[in-house]
Amino acid sequence: MSHPPDTQAAASLPGDWTLLRRRLLVTATSLTGRAEEADELVQEALTRILVHRPEAAYHAGYARQVLTRCWLDRQRSMRRRAARLLRMAHGFIDRRGAAGAPQSSALAEDTQALIRAAVDRLPPRQRAVLVLRLVEDLPYPAIAEALDTTVASVRASLHLARAAMRASLPEDSAP
Repeated sequence: MSHPPDTQAAASLPGDWTLLRRRLLVTATSLTGRAEEADELVQEALTRILVHRPEAAYHAGYARQVLTRCWLDRQRSMRRRAARLLRMAHGFIDRRGAAGAPQSSALAEDTQALIRAAVDRLPPRQRAVLVLRLVEDLPYPAIAEALDTTVASVRASLHLARAAMRASLPEDSAP
């Protein structure tokens, strides 16, 4: 009896997805900033891989490329962007109304929030380049391959992202 194509692909793969999923989740969390959204993004990327290229399912570079492209696709959707901005606005209001923690902890949280907000304001391509370089520690050629662009474009995007981050952060909030 024949299985549907996606079931055959899943059945033919070795069983342990834990390591690949964990690595993708780190990247996705850095891109999205939210664990729930990151988990959905990883699921979408793994589904795309299994449906379109099951033979490449355990290739970390290809999986990271698919994950990044899934995230960029999501960013292009105006409805998702509007909902995200609304969530950020509510989060900002909630944080401002919350009671403070100890001074050093509150200061660290404020700095982290400033950095997160600065990253969130970056255009999707610059944000992807920044995350792939600083979080994943990928070399420029690997980033260029993941984003289907040139190394020069990656360098330019990273330069612009870093300049935008410097401009939007106060000098005393540098980590």
